[in-house]
Amino acid sequence: MEEEILVDSEYEEVAAHADEHKRLLQQANVILLRCQAEPNRYKTDFFKLLRYWWSQHIVKSDTSYRHHLEMYEKMKQGG
Repeated sequence: MEEEILVDSEYEEVAAHADEHKRLLQQANVILLRCQAEPNRYKTDFFKLLRYWWSQHIVKSDTSYRHHLEMYEKMKQGG
């Protein structure tokens, strides 16, 4: 849904953002497989991934398009 909104709003960096999602999901899959094989890795690897996903992707990357979406909404409303 996030990527659809970015496409609909003609966000110029949507391809790079989608690639970032793809890389994060690939990393998550690898880490989850490792954790299934070695459950003690949940305490380190899995939580490192979650911390990175939150601090780097959600807080930085996702908020980087906020201004774009605000301007897009204003434009849609005729302002």
